[in-house]
Amino acid sequence: MSERVQVLPIDGIGGEFRSVLGQGKPVVVTAPTGSGKSTRLPVMAAEAVEGPVLVVQPRRVAARSLAERVAEEQGRTLGREVGYAVRFDEQRCADTRILFVTPGVALRLFAEGEVARFGAVIIDEFHERGWQTDLLAALARAPAMPPLVLTSATVDGVRLAEEIGAVALDAPGRTFPVDVAWAEDVDAPSARGLTDRVVAAVRPMLATVDGDVLVFLPGRGEIRRVRDALGPVLLPGWELVEVHGGVSPEKLQRAFRASRDLRRCYLATNVAETSLTLPGVVQVVDTGLERRVVHRAGRNVLALLPIARSAMDQRAGRAGRVRPGACLRLWSRRWRPRPQEAPELERIALDEPVYRAALAGLDGEALMTAPWVTPPPAFAVDEARERLHRAGLLDARGHLTELGRSAARLPVDAHEARLLTAAPEALRPLFADLLASLTFRREPLLPLDGLRADQREDVAHARRELLRDAAHEPAHRVHVLRAGDARRHHIDRRALEEARRVARQLRDALGVRADRALPDAATWAQAGDVLLRTWPEAAFVLRARAKDPKPSRRGRPPATQPWTNGDVEVELLPFVLQDADHVPDGWIARPEAGVLMDIAWIGDGATGFTGRGSLLLPLRPERLAAAGIGEEVIGETRLLKRPLRIVGRMERRLAEVVLEHGEAPLRGEALRAAAASFILEGRLYRPAGEALLDALHLLGVIRDLPSPLWPDGVPERRPEVPDDAAAWLEARLAELGLERVDELALLEAEDLALDLEDATGWPSWELERWAEEFPRIWVHLGAEYACAVRAASGKVVLSPANGEAKRRGPPDAAVLPRFRGFRVRFEKASRVVPLRG
Repeated sequence: MSERVQVLPIDGIGGEFRSVLGQGKPVVVTAPTGSGKSTRLPVMAAEAVEGPVLVVQPRRVAARSLAERVAEEQGRTLGREVGYAVRFDEQRCADTRILFVTPGVALRLFAEGEVARFGAVIIDEFHERGWQTDLLAALARAPAMPPLVLTSATVDGVRLAEEIGAVALDAPGRTFPVDVAWAEDVDAPSARGLTDRVVAAVRPMLATVDGDVLVFLPGRGEIRRVRDALGPVLLPGWELVEVHGGVSPEKLQRAFRASRDLRRCYLATNVAETSLTLPGVVQVVDTGLERRVVHRAGRNVLALLPIARSAMDQRAGRAGRVRPGACLRLWSRRWRPRPQEAPELERIALDEPVYRAALAGLDGEALMTAPWVTPPPAFAVDEARERLHRAGLLDARGHLTELGRSAARLPVDAHEARLLTAAPEALRPLFADLLASLTFRREPLLPLDGLRADQREDVAHARRELLRDAAHEPAHRVHVLRAGDARRHHIDRRALEEARRVARQLRDALGVRADRALPDAATWAQAGDVLLRTWPEAAFVLRARAKDPKPSRRGRPPATQPWTNGDVEVELLPFVLQDADHVPDGWIARPEAGVLMDIAWIGDGATGFTGRGSLLLPLRPERLAAAGIGEEVIGETRLLKRPLRIVGRMERRLAEVVLEHGEAPLRGEALRAAAASFILEGRLYRPAGEALLDALHLLGVIRDLPSPLWPDGVPERRPEVPDDAAAWLEARLAELGLERVDELALLEAEDLALDLEDATGWPSWELERWAEEFPRIWVHLGAEYACAVRAASGKVVLSPANGEAKRRGPPDAAVLPRFRGFRVRFEKASRVVPLRG
């Protein structure tokens, strides 16, 4: 160990930790931020076990930086005894004893069967409860796996240890008090005016704070905007240092080393919340925001959300690492955050977790019987399996298919893999470019404001030529990616290079060549069909209220339009042609339906989310209907006699928007429901409807008949009585195989008769006698009376069933049916007249 390594709080449990781990027992270690758990525990583990140690860090920045820190402290060469492996970057060898990895790399190691060679698995910052770390914990707790170590600064270690049968160890840290203050300019953490509010908070600190300042921001975009705003007002002796996943390893290493000459204002994402310690910080400015995965519109997306109280405390604690510090929270003291963030498995679509679990051997029934810390919701697992089955990645029982196994080589998530694998080979270059274009988090064409007038004219002309045949935003993006020139078209060079790198990687994984030709309207139509079939949740329609928009107060129509898929609503900016004088093939001037490929969500759990959609591939509404999108609604039905058929007004709707309508022959369940209705009305297979109602009436009388009245010699067997005549008819028609209207002519009234002898066990003559004595409708001299028989109480209630009966009123008791001596009453509205008994 290097002489420069200082004693840290975690060292106090070193002996016990080595002993427990050496016995092969799982361990849960709780220790506050800055206690040394992330750097020292891997070294202790390597000393306690025979094989190498696998250390899982939730972020690339942490995995890489911690590996460098441990190698330096141990006096080792990075990439030999201590190494790391993250996506697209690794430094390790066969002799590596401590390997830091991201969760994605760890899952790949499990899938490839490599984890069994390790002596221990450490999952750091387990309290974050990302779906990958929860899945890794379940995989690592399987038999024959190396002992598992879970570490956290905030989790209830004793309770977690009890749940997984582990030993709980606690290493109290040394922290200094932090004075917390609140800015009362907004009620809750908000992106509204964020840059200005951060600058207003930080500027006075530059003149008063004797130490470094750490500002927590939700993402790179916010960091860039705050950097640009703070740079011009930065005081001498200060420097701005960015800390996020996009910063080069060299710059990050410099950030983690104390500065001798300059004080620093760190602009960091939540990567600085845990694992990594920034030296010299005595003042924290917390925006209270982060980007977190949520389930919206059928897929997982990043949304801008307030953090939980536990994360707020973690961030504030960063100011008390070296001496007493302060934290300014940019929201009101009255705001009440949720205590902890729910496990990610409970709040996202589970396509990716279910797919990655299957790749690692947890498929079929094994998935739900695995030793989860928190099991994934069964309904969400079923929904994910259905989508993955539709894409061909899993079979009907949830087991991995050959296609699912081969798709694992694609460097994308399960959702994107199903899009790429569902596309025919001729369309795969286009789909690779489409997915790569999602790396453009904003419009890749840069503003022309900073160019000279002549340059602006040249660039505008070049852009018109490049995009004149782009009929929609996906075409716009693909044209930029395939034929754009950063200089000539004034495109964000880094964004263009990154998108092309991703597209190239996807094509290589798919084994297809680049397609330099620009897709025509027919190609986009084929792509639309694939998207609708594979990703039906992305089918959106324009809200009906937006088809005739009301002007704003300034007299202009709204800038954005509301679109919905029936579950969520998003705002969408209409696409504008680059060349207004040229109408490209496939252009839809006022799109009302299409596939929406990207949505950004902003909001919080209390007030909801606002979605901003982009990359709409416009399609005609009837294309969505043809793909089975939405639900079929049947309006008025008609019975036609020549030839015999039933037709209905059919509408297919998505979110109350009609995609397609027209009159068509009914089929299947709708046909049987309509046929049952016409039968009971006496318009089809007459007199089958009346006969069925009479049979059900008599069946009810027999079911409730007192035992003394039961016929001699007939076993007393109480029949079941269907509650609904129409439902019985529909079931009977299904038994007879009625699916299409041309099969109506094959049926007869006798096919629909209820077999009372079989249902009751009574002989036919007895049934006929009781049907005569207890009619459903009794007719006398043109007056029809409905007979409600209450056999259990020996009572019959007559009520008028036609106009003649209403006019005549109560019938003469002498002409009534026998009714087996039951008491008989006549009822009309509130009038009750005893007739017999």
